[in-house]
Parts: sequence; structure tokens; C-alpha cells
Amino acid sequence: VIMIDQNEQVRFWSDSARRILGYTAKEMTGRNLHDIVISDEAGLMQAKKGMAEFERSGKGPIIGNLWESNAVRKDGTIFPVEIAVTPLIQDGKRFAVGVVRDITDRKKAEEEKKSLLALTTTDGLTGIANRRCFDDVLLREYSRHSRSWTDLSLILIDIDYFKLYN
Repeated sequence: VIMIDQNEQVRFWSDSARRILGYTAKEMTGRNLHDIVISDEAGLMQAKKGMAEFERSGKGPIIGNLWESNAVRKDGTIFPVEIAVTPLIQDGKRFAVGVVRDITDRKKAEEEKKSLLALTTTDGLTGIANRRCFDDVLLREYSRHSRSWTDLSLILIDIDYFKLYN
């Protein structure tokens, strides 16, 4: 959990933030969060724009939404994070309270899932879609056809002696 003020200055830095990002609360309190942990110029500009809107209205593009980005640890490694930000008003001042989660494992699992899906839907030698892929596409297209009442055509080609080409 991290809390920043309207000037992007860290006002609260939890022990979980220390474990994820590597900085202690003492190192981060009073420093500009975005300048330190955002990994690219485009992300930094987006954060500055969002904070300007937050300062004006108390709202912003990531307020109340889950947002995925890359962050930079103290040791310089860049890793994927998920951020949820909620506004807080205390003594008439606006603060943004963010929960940051390291989603490295989830991203790796998503990539592995994509790889496995590719293995199950394509022929390993040719890279051509296999029967499982054909069945999935046929079902999806037939469902779309049923909703739209348009014509549906199917052409099957049987290549004799395909092994000679394979």
C-alpha cells in the first residue's frame, strides 16, 4: 500500500511496498513516486496527466480501476504490476491510495497458456492449424452464423499423399 499527495509525493509506504519495490519507507517518504518507479517515459507522462486531473477533480483514469503497468525496483529490474487506486480526502487534502501487486507469476502463466494453446491447435511440423483448431473455429463460426442468419460456406480440401509435402 502506497499513499501519495496531489504533488505525487509519497506520504505512506507499507512494508509490502518495500518487499515488492525494494525501497524503505524512509527512502520514499517525501519523494516523487512516479519519477522513481515508472519504467518508461510514456508511462510517466500518463501518470503526470492523470495526477493533474486528480488534483483538479479528485478523479482520474486509474481511480477505481485496475491498471497494469511496469515498475522499476530499487535494483533496476523492471517487472509487471497491477495497481488499484482509491481517492482519500483527509483534512481537506486529496490523497491517492494505491495497492500494488507484483503480477510476474501471473504474466508467466498467461504466456505459458498461450504457448500450450498454440501447441494444441497447430501441427508441430508444418505450423498449420490442426483438427482441434478446425473444430473450434467451425463451432465459433456456426454460432455466429446462427445469430446473423447469413450464408455459411465450408470448403474442405483433402490433399492426397500429404506426407510427401510434409
